[in-house]
Amino acid sequence: MLNRGNLSAEYVQANIDIVYKNSTLFDILKSFARAIQRNLYKEENVHVIEIESVNIEEKKVLIKKLIQDKKRITFNELTKNIPKLHIVVTFLAMLDLMKNGFIFITQEDIFGDIIISEVSNIDNKE
Repeated sequence: MLNRGNLSAEYVQANIDIVYKNSTLFDILKSFARAIQRNLYKEENVHVIEIESVNIEEKKVLIKKLIQDKKRITFNELTKNIPKLHIVVTFLAMLDLMKNGFIFITQEDIFGDIIISEVSNIDNKE
């Protein structure tokens, strides 16, 4: 069993001779360069990332349409089963619509669901 925290004791238990040497900056840089070179030849995992196009204006139109149809919707209903990026853009669109007076937002409890309501004359504002 190794004694965590006591490096010298771990080396003794593992039968490794410890050689202390005053290292220069050049020695440290050489070690760093060797480590980098060693990692250059390793096979890397390749991940394909698909770029999704999400538009705030499209989300604003969606929110306005849903509000016109239902008169009131919760943020959870609005963002149910959509990716995180879409949730963020939807939230920004909601804030923009609120700022410009198109929707009214309420929240009954702290950290509760956000209720989005219609403001009169929603069609005539944009």
